[in-house]
Amino acid sequence: MKASDDLFRLVKSLSKAEKRYFKLQATFYRGSKLYLALFDALDAMESYNEAGLKRQFAGMPLVRQFNVAKRYLYEQVMRSLRAYHTETTVRAEIRGLIHNIEILIDRGLADQARKMAQSAMELAREHEDHLAMLEVLAWNETLNPGITDTDRGVLSIYEDVYTVIDAYRDLIDHNVAMRRLAVPFLPGALRSPKIAEELERLMRQHPGDAGPVLSVKARILDRWSRAMFHHAMGDDAGALRLTREQMELFDAHPPLIRSRITWYFAAASNHLMLLKRNGLIQEFWALVETLRERAQSLIGPRRRGCVRLQAHLFGTVYLNMLTLALGMDDRERFQSIAIEIEQGLRHLAPHLDQDYLLRFRSNLTLLYFELDDFERALEFNNAILNEPEPIRGREVYAHARLVNIVIHFELGHNDLLEYRVRSAYRYLRSRKIIHQFETIVLEMFRSLIRVRNRAELLDLFIDIRNRLAPLENDPMECNAFRHFQYLVWLDRKIESLKAALPRTAHERSRAAA
Repeated sequence: MKASDDLFRLVKSLSKAEKRYFKLQATFYRGSKLYLALFDALDAMESYNEAGLKRQFAGMPLVRQFNVAKRYLYEQVMRSLRAYHTETTVRAEIRGLIHNIEILIDRGLADQARKMAQSAMELAREHEDHLAMLEVLAWNETLNPGITDTDRGVLSIYEDVYTVIDAYRDLIDHNVAMRRLAVPFLPGALRSPKIAEELERLMRQHPGDAGPVLSVKARILDRWSRAMFHHAMGDDAGALRLTREQMELFDAHPPLIRSRITWYFAAASNHLMLLKRNGLIQEFWALVETLRERAQSLIGPRRRGCVRLQAHLFGTVYLNMLTLALGMDDRERFQSIAIEIEQGLRHLAPHLDQDYLLRFRSNLTLLYFELDDFERALEFNNAILNEPEPIRGREVYAHARLVNIVIHFELGHNDLLEYRVRSAYRYLRSRKIIHQFETIVLEMFRSLIRVRNRAELLDLFIDIRNRLAPLENDPMECNAFRHFQYLVWLDRKIESLKAALPRTAHERSRAAA
């Protein structure tokens, strides 16, 4: 059986400050300090090697029960992390206050427990933590002896409970509505009228249309789901209006930015994407700078070890900067951005959502393609295709197979084209995602294999370009162009071929005239 590396990965995840805190705490523990030596040995390792660890501690007591020793050290590290991060998250802070209520009640200090309950409730309400509110309210009867001796007292206690439950149920309903709207186009952009009909059906059941929205969190989710719908339907202006309202709700309620930081980053990412789509580049860069500044307070010194938050910020800022780079004539600036992104990915890739990682690799493929660095483009394109097929972003994965053929064509790998074309066709057909756009592109690839000279290649590219161009304005086909700028590429190839081919006598006479 393979030895577990859970302890090793936990130790390697610690920041320098967290390690210092653990060692300081360890000095107060009674008993053997061999556990601290084991901690240092794990920290020094580049990769986990349990046999090597056992040899290092040969003859010492902990080797005889090595799994017990590892489990004990794991618990001590977790205890240290809990103590270190007691007040670094709102949830931990509220739970600490609730624990204090229980401790004070057990000591007969009910008056102090009531003050603690008031503080906990105020913080929970500020951050709309409904479950924490219910936990505090559960202590009402204990903190107010005799209150349930009258009918009025019973009703007063549970009236607040029902109010919180109603608000929490409303929040859940909005969350469910948003998640259900996301499901029909998880594979990628909207490409089918049937999916559009399904989205419209779900919107007719939207909880925001059934009654008042009972919390700020629910209002944020309400704007979120409506923005998703408008964007899916091609109404980027309407989607932008809703994401702007969403960001305004966060700005008006700063505590929610702190307690729902991942929501905030995700909402900001959507807003950045729509600012770019609507051509509001100055506002785009202003929000990027705001996010960078806020990161200093949102990810404070004690949360620097939280790579999940670092990954969210990295993904939000750099993925949108990368998509903005595509198509812009500023090679030097965006080459430096690509270098920064690659450095960040080396550290944060394991902590990024698969959707983020997929889009990073896809856009880096396109960026290096624009920079004529086809080898690097192929490297990132292969990184997509070497992973298992995703559910979210399946269309990006599918179109990576088509882009792969274009890259191999540019690299002159003509001997690979026929196999790549057959493989791409089989894959797209099996997934039932061969629409008009894919049909034309696949036809181009098949014809490339049979082309005998530059003149035939020029005629092929002109014909394919003329057939693809009208699809840019087709609401069900235009989304396919987001995966690769085929028209831009074809224009470049056509101009290059025209310049390379000798002009006909007719063209020469017209030029002379």
